[in-house]
Amino acid sequence: MTKDKALKLSEEIQSLCHQHGLWVTIEHENKPDLRIIRIKEISIKVQSEKQHLN
Repeated sequence: MTKDKALKLSEEIQSLCHQHGLWVTIEHENKPDLRIIRIKEISIKVQSEKQHLN
């Protein structure tokens, strides 16, 4: 995948997570002949039933 497409996809994932109140951890790794954007974690906070009713 090209650098531009990868960055755009990463931004779309971040936007989607933001829209739904999710946490996302993204790392950019640069090596001499390798560049990686790593979507490390997407976290969803689950409320307990008691919290949801308040």
